[in-house]
Amino acid sequence: MEGQTITIRKFLDQFAVVEGTIFNIGHESASVDLNGTFRWSDEGDWVSLVRKGCGCEIHLKKSALCNIVLGSTQTGFGGNPFMDVVDEEGRRILRVYLHTPEAQKVVQALREKMGNPESIAIKH
Repeated sequence: MEGQTITIRKFLDQFAVVEGTIFNIGHESASVDLNGTFRWSDEGDWVSLVRKGCGCEIHLKKSALCNIVLGSTQTGFGGNPFMDVVDEEGRRILRVYLHTPEAQKVVQALREKMGNPESIAIKH
């Protein structure tokens, strides 16, 4: 369906995928190592997340985003915090593990770029 695909372009030798694969919303979950600062850019209906020099771009369609849940996981990652992006029906679109203090900046940037902060929930 329209807007139901997240594309992650990467060079595997330069960007670490923690788990999962590129997928359609409602199917397999993907986790991306956010160990670094990404640059957000607003492209109309889309937001792009780019980290210079690593060959990785994440493109998110704004209408597909409903909630971002910031929590912690105990499953093999030492309790590292993660960010979940969930669609309107509560299905996980993307789980991103946040390994650095830059995580909060990324979450804040997403809230600002979405232009509708009340539709984005942050949970600790």
